[in-house]
Amino acid sequence: MKEQTKQTGIRVLIAIGIVGASALLSTAFTDPHSQWFMDLAKPAFMPPDMVFGIVWAVVYAWTALSIFWAIQGKSYAILWGYGLTLVLTSLRNFAFFYLHNPGAGTL
Repeated sequence: MKEQTKQTGIRVLIAIGIVGASALLSTAFTDPHSQWFMDLAKPAFMPPDMVFGIVWAVVYAWTALSIFWAIQGKSYAILWGYGLTLVLTSLRNFAFFYLHNPGAGTL
């Protein structure tokens, strides 16, 4: 039982580490308060800044939980999908905020 608890803890840390690394990388490229972003024409239905933080925290938490479940169930093939999603999310932030390329950020 103790070994199983240890393995579960390691799997939780792996899931959190993977998602946390992606979140930190994405955050490093994101600057919603830059002059470039402030000057963009935004739709009237764009939610307030604080909503993005809440939503992304929930998305990352659910992604970490899903990765944990995949590792726990030895469904390693699906991890490629989660990994690809996290990489694309980081690349999107890089293209949009860092390169100031809205077109590339929407792909």
